[in-house]
Amino acid sequence: WLRYFFRPGDVTELRAIGVTRQGFKKTPVEAGFYSYESFDKMALDALITTERAMGVYFVMNPLRKDILSRRANRIEPATTDFLADDKDVLERHLLLIDLDPVRDPFISATATEKEHARKMADAISKYLSEEAGWPSLAKADSGNGYHLFGQIDMPNDPASMKTIRGVLHWLGSKFDTPQCKVDRKVFNASRI
Repeated sequence: WLRYFFRPGDVTELRAIGVTRQGFKKTPVEAGFYSYESFDKMALDALITTERAMGVYFVMNPLRKDILSRRANRIEPATTDFLADDKDVLERHLLLIDLDPVRDPFISATATEKEHARKMADAISKYLSEEAGWPSLAKADSGNGYHLFGQIDMPNDPASMKTIRGVLHWLGSKFDTPQCKVDRKVFNASRI
């Protein structure tokens, strides 16, 4: 499934937050950089890390290839300055539309709350496909809501970031309900 998000030769970061590790007093962040050809290892590392992390993520846009020299194809504790940043992203291949039910962020979504997010995902996907001519969007369960992923081909520059921010605000203004909202903060290029 990782290969849906990337192309041969691409590089991404695997990042785990809230990791409990023997010998550490704090819950550190763990991270590593993986090449497309090593995605099987990345998937295995993610699966193993999931058992001891609050969340395991990856950067959804391709990173510059030399970033592999930071830590190639393995995950270990990392400081914030080690992690990928917007400046490390080569170009933007995906638009993330994150749909979150309105709820206490420290309590998991109920089945009813999650159903609001699913219905919104279906409505946005249908609208973008039928009214805007967008190719089919991928839909994924985010745990407490839903994600939609649209394939795009944009440079990683301020104009693209502004466009994506505008799309998310527009979708929110059109589709937000009292029960579910479009997350307008997921516009940065190095989004996990």
